[in-house]
Amino acid sequence: MTGNERDIDNFIYREASRSGQKPEKLVKELTNNREQLRAVQQNIIFDKAVDFLVSKATVSTVQAKA
Repeated sequence: MTGNERDIDNFIYREASRSGQKPEKLVKELTNNREQLRAVQQNIIFDKAVDFLVSKATVSTVQAKA
């Protein structure tokens, strides 16, 4: 699993909307701060992994033994 450019763009627009900043400002911040960009990429990969696991999960209901 990887975070591609489209995923990063989506993150930037969501974060800009949430924080009330312009997307261009966030792009500039990420461009100047490689550690922050790496953290964003790791978060995207983590979110994708969680989404994948949730999509494959099954839930079973088992009666409790008295």
